[in-house]
Amino acid sequence: VSINTLLSTKAGDPVTNPFNGETVPMHKDAYFIAATNTNGKGGDGAYTGRNRLDGASLNRFAIFEMAYDTDLERALCPDTKLLEKLWSIRVALQGKNSKDVISTRDIDCAHEQLLCGYPLDKILACLARRMDKSNLDLFKVSK
Repeated sequence: VSINTLLSTKAGDPVTNPFNGETVPMHKDAYFIAATNTNGKGGDGAYTGRNRLDGASLNRFAIFEMAYDTDLERALCPDTKLLEKLWSIRVALQGKNSKDVISTRDIDCAHEQLLCGYPLDKILACLARRMDKSNLDLFKVSK
C-alpha cells in the first residue's frame, strides 16, 4: 500500500516518511525501479515465499525481462573453463524450460570455491544438489 501511494503521487505533492513522519514534496524527477524473480505472480516451485502482487500494483510498472550481465560474470569469474561450463548449463536449463537456474551469485560462489582449491567436479556437484533430478546430467564433467 505504501508503494502504491508513492507510485501514484505527482511531482510536488506531499510524501510522508513513515519512519519519522517528515513530509516532503515528491521530486519532479523521482523514478521507482523494482526487481522480482516472479513478475509479480507470487511464489512457485523455484521462488517460494513470494507474494502475488495485485493488479493495481502491477499496473504501475512496465514489466520487462532482463538478461544476466555476462560482462559482470566474466569479471567475477575469469576462469574461462568454469565460466563456459556454467553458461552452458544455464543455456541447457533455459532450453528445457527448467525452473532451475545458474545465477550470477552461483558463478561468483563457484569461482570462490575454485580459488579455494575445489576441483570442477566438486563445484558442479555442490550446485547440482539443489537442482531437480531431471537436470543432474548437465552437471557432469567430461574428462
